[in-house]
Amino acid sequence: MEKFKIEQLIDDYSDQMYWFVRKIVKSHHDAEDVVQNSWIRINNNLNSFREESNIKTWIFQISYNESIRLLEKNKKKWNYIEGEDNRYIESIKSDTYFCGEDFHLKFHNVLGKLSFEERNIFQLKYFDDLKFNEVSQIIDLNENTIKTKYYKITKFIEDELKKIV
Repeated sequence: MEKFKIEQLIDDYSDQMYWFVRKIVKSHHDAEDVVQNSWIRINNNLNSFREESNIKTWIFQISYNESIRLLEKNKKKWNYIEGEDNRYIESIKSDTYFCGEDFHLKFHNVLGKLSFEERNIFQLKYFDDLKFNEVSQIIDLNENTIKTKYYKITKFIEDELKKIV
């Protein structure tokens, strides 16, 4: 007997997954593709879920990995240079859901200064309100490393915002 039903998981987590993925891939169309591929992968592997983590963490880990696959594919397609995410601010500004108020733009300009990994750590902890151990499982980094990086990142963001606000 299946403990988890895919239909219930989709009902419970699809909105959260979409916005989680959207923060990583930036584009609505890319996010939809990643979400669809993630649900296919989740459905195909649901019977092998060993409950070593929370089901939400497992779902986010799969969608995170699918997001990275898409970004890697696009990096090759666009000859994207590692560490140069100069499209971050442009993609935020072009998002129809983005509130273009002055502070929001300044805040996202600061986020744009972070590396891809730093931005994901911050977003998972701050926006998605995940615990450090969940972020650690999703990104596949040591929990203490995640904590250290998160506190360094928040200090950087605070310092940068003080300069511009």
